[in-house]
This record gives sequence, structure tokens and C-alpha cells, in this order.
Amino acid sequence: MRVPIGAARSAAAVLLAVLGAACATTTSAPVAPPARMVTRDAEVLVLTNGRTHFFENRRPHCLAYVLDGEWEFAAQAAALRTADRSRFVGVVLQDKDALPNPGTPDLVTRALTHIIADTEREWGSPLQVKVEAFAGLKPGAVLLEFEDVTITPALLARMTGPNPPTVGSRLRLPLRAVAPFDPGLVMIVTALNVSDAQSIARTLEVTEEPQCWRRTIEERFPGARP
Repeated sequence: MRVPIGAARSAAAVLLAVLGAACATTTSAPVAPPARMVTRDAEVLVLTNGRTHFFENRRPHCLAYVLDGEWEFAAQAAALRTADRSRFVGVVLQDKDALPNPGTPDLVTRALTHIIADTEREWGSPLQVKVEAFAGLKPGAVLLEFEDVTITPALLARMTGPNPPTVGSRLRLPLRAVAPFDPGLVMIVTALNVSDAQSIARTLEVTEEPQCWRRTIEERFPGARP
């Protein structure tokens, strides 16, 4: 069947109008900003898509984990904090020779004894604690939580730094997730809330590669530079 020339021109005009409207309403997807890298000694932070990826290039047993939000290096090694200081985390592998009660084979129990004694010595009084199983890390992991500390004049006099608390206020102490790592090491995760400790447990990775995480960072975040 032959289509009249006028009708064909009209159909072509309609098609062009439709295509033009489609092009006008189509918007390109926003381009995510490139990953940003920050380094400190053997530690690397990669910040991308609202998450912070921490890599520690210290052998043996190079550690890595991921946290939601933007974090920065804390003053302590292997520790992070948020800019508003409301969140803090740290992960260390503690050697058995640095723990008390060398006659006890259970490194988790020895670590708990050490942490509780050290914290009570720091605050100058016995503290109520709660210890319960902590899922996500290796079997045998536990969560140690301290009662809040009431700030007394004596405690306030010993505290340093900006924005000290007021007398009578209550201060939350860091919690610890403690887990066996190998026969000579115990893992201690420090955080101000359980959800951050759980995030570390959920995303924790360990590598024994000679260059630790350098190749992994290049593969996961191509183009990221300090």
C-alpha cells in the first residue's frame, strides 16, 4: 500500500517531535565523586559513597573494615573518630605476653581482666560491668560494657582537653569486643556504641599478603590517590 506524501511528512514530523521531547526530558545520572584517600603511616582511609574504608598495612595480619559515614584518624594509632567526636573506634591485636595471668590459657579472660583493672585504675573506683557473647567475630568473642561514670570534682580535676564535662553529668565509657585471634593474639575492638562494633565485625577482613592491602586498594578504588 502506498502512503500519501503529505501523510508521510506529517508522521515524520510527529516522530521527530516525540523524539525531541524524549531527549528534552532525559537527564543524565549524577556522577559520583571520585574516591578520596587519606593516609597516615601504614594506615589508609578511602572515603566513597558515604562510607569509610579503613586499611592497615602492618604485617603480619593486616586488618581492614568498613564504617558508614565519614571518619578521620584519631590521635591514637589504629583508631578513627568522626569530626564531631561523637563516635570512636579502634582495633588492635594484643600479644599474650602483654596480658596478666600468664598461667591462664584463655586469652579472652586475660584481656577482660586487664581492661577492667586498667579502666578502674584510670577512673579511681570499682565499676559495674556487663559481659555477654558477641556474635560476628570469632567463636568465643564477648562484649564488655561499663556502667556510666558520674563526674565528680575529683574526676573533673584530672581531666584534660577542650569541652570538659560538668560535675554531676554522666559519661559513657568505651565498650570492648574481645575475641580470640590466634594462639598468641587476642583482638580488641573499641567503640562508643554497639552498632559500630558490629559494623567492624561484619566487614572485618585480614590479609597476609606481603604488601598487605596495596593491590586490593588499587583494584577496588582505581584512581584513588592521597
